[in-house]
Amino acid sequence: MPYDVTITKRETGESRSYTHPSEWTDNYIWCEGNYACDCNRAQFFAECVGEDDPNILCSDNLYTVSIAVDGKVVYEDDTQTAESPAAA
Repeated sequence: MPYDVTITKRETGESRSYTHPSEWTDNYIWCEGNYACDCNRAQFFAECVGEDDPNILCSDNLYTVSIAVDGKVVYEDDTQTAESPAAA
């Protein structure tokens, strides 16, 4: 089942959301994997409103994410909340 992603740009507080087409399995890709890097988060943030990829350098504190499955938050960067699909 797809899941909802809200990405917030820390500098401005602006949040943008989209539905990720993959099934939620765990938080690894968002907290340790490729999606944890700001270069990818900046791209997702831009794509939410049809902007071009800003091609920023790799870093890890410019954006935060919140992930929800069926309306229930299963992961947030700042709280390190994480639930497996079975617990969600």
